[in-house]
Amino acid sequence: MEEQLLQTHCGESGNMRVLLVLLLLWTLGLSSTPPPPQDVDILRLTQQSTWKSHPEKEYVILRMRLGAMGLVPVLQACASSARRTVLSEWTERGEAKHLYVDITFAQEQEPQPVPLQVHLLDHMFPSTHTSERWKVLELNVSQQFPPTTPTSELPSYFSPHMGLPLGVVRTAGFQLGLSFSGTCVLVSALRVFYRRCSHMVLDLSSFSAAAGGSTVRGSCVQGAVEVEGPLERTCSEGGVWGPQQGQCVCAAGHQPAADSCQACGIGFYRWANESGGCQKCPPHSQTLRLGSDWCECEEGFSRLPSDPHDLGCAQPPSAPVNLTVHHFDDSVLILTWDPPLDHGGRPEMSYHVQCETRGQYGTQSCEGVLYLMGADPTSVNLTGLDPYQDYRLSVQAQNDISKVQGAPSSSTASVIIHRWRAPPVVTVSATHTTREEARVTSQSLQQRGQYVSVSVGVLFGVLLLLVVISVSVCIRQRKLNTLRPEQYLGLSPINPGVSYRRTQDTEVTPDPAHQAESVMQLFERLGVGLAASLKDVLVERRQLTLGNQLGNGEFGAVYEAVFTRADGESMKVAVKTMRVGFHRQEELNEFLREAEIMKNFDHDNVVRLLGIKL
Repeated sequence: MEEQLLQTHCGESGNMRVLLVLLLLWTLGLSSTPPPPQDVDILRLTQQSTWKSHPEKEYVILRMRLGAMGLVPVLQACASSARRTVLSEWTERGEAKHLYVDITFAQEQEPQPVPLQVHLLDHMFPSTHTSERWKVLELNVSQQFPPTTPTSELPSYFSPHMGLPLGVVRTAGFQLGLSFSGTCVLVSALRVFYRRCSHMVLDLSSFSAAAGGSTVRGSCVQGAVEVEGPLERTCSEGGVWGPQQGQCVCAAGHQPAADSCQACGIGFYRWANESGGCQKCPPHSQTLRLGSDWCECEEGFSRLPSDPHDLGCAQPPSAPVNLTVHHFDDSVLILTWDPPLDHGGRPEMSYHVQCETRGQYGTQSCEGVLYLMGADPTSVNLTGLDPYQDYRLSVQAQNDISKVQGAPSSSTASVIIHRWRAPPVVTVSATHTTREEARVTSQSLQQRGQYVSVSVGVLFGVLLLLVVISVSVCIRQRKLNTLRPEQYLGLSPINPGVSYRRTQDTEVTPDPAHQAESVMQLFERLGVGLAASLKDVLVERRQLTLGNQLGNGEFGAVYEAVFTRADGESMKVAVKTMRVGFHRQEELNEFLREAEIMKNFDHDNVVRLLGIKL
């Protein structure tokens, strides 16, 4: 019993599945195939029909009981065996082009079959006669009834002829004619009609109902557009739609939904001429209206004109991180960094390096500095630097969106490098000497100024310099003011880029050992003779206390100072410094060569060199 119930249940489930499949197929059929044709009646045989017989009264309409059909009007011609004709009333054809006829009739037995002739009179006005030229059909029955057949048995002898083509009508109206030359003919049903294509919505196209033989211009449903030429279909003579010319597709911003196109909602879009439905907007983009064909970028984000529509919007990257300066030697620094934490939503990345320093007219790009890319794109070697200068180094990260939006400050990281070698200081003292004491007076400084203009050729004879000048290059460490970016130099042939993060100050402070090493390296570059001559007059910086500025010399400023000897005795001196920017080797040699000349002066009225600080 349980097994039988299970089988019954399974059978019902199977039937239900079959029903669902059939229902699905029927639904798909409605939406994917043209509808069946429609028959439109123009003329029917009824009791009230007006038919004209020739000769008169040869055709009459009688009511006859035909089995289950009951009493029906029957057109009969049974009075003689001569040819007799009957014509319908003149009927307007309307939109009809091709006519069809359904006719049911019976014939009495004849020695030879006599056909029933059908005529179609296509003319503008009613006619009273017909002729052979209007004949379109000759019809016979399959079985004729005997002359003695009772009326009750006649229904079995009626033979139907359905959907017979009558032909084309071109004028405003027509008449239907029947001719018969036999003994007796009974016509129980007659219908003249044309076939019509039904209104149809298919493949996003709409076609209104049309008579067979017509060509119809269609239209696209709401939200769809025409492609591939004009939208047309031809309704065949039989009322069946022919192949479609042209095509309709959902417009941009719309998606197919049954036999219509539905607008995409907010936050969704559909690209023009693209198959499929609406898509969600890619990252950092949105739509502001229904039926959008693209998504606008959110504020602060952009896309390139060449980007595909399904690529999200992006922004410039953040600044590089871990910006670090490594000291290689006196003229070379290595700058390294790590990629930005935020790439801005794009895969490509490039970097630009900028070097700035203070020039004669303010901030300027570094001159004579070469940028050599390191082993990877996140490092660069800077050569040709001056160890006596301050620098600001900036690294800017860029992607392709940086070209569209510009370079925001948030994409740039900067570091300030202070000079990492102290400049040389030369201290000289020229004293007005008597046998008892040596001193420096303001009068001697004025006399020194007067004798500067005297020719070098008579230095040894008439040089009456009473100015004690100690020449020293003593440059304080100063930080660069905030610099404005002017030029960006790329690390690699990629694309430019982005903004300033908080500036990091890095000061390379030389230790005493490095200072001693630097002095020795400097002396080695001066040449053997000059180095040997000045080596015994080197003094420590702590022995000098600078005061007010007295004026400017050829190489730099002249300061009033106090010089403390090794034995602790202090004396007033003049200190001549080498100004910032005079860092070339030949300038330094010229500056120190002047000190060497002063060192060799030994006269009461001539300047005398007390010392040099490098």
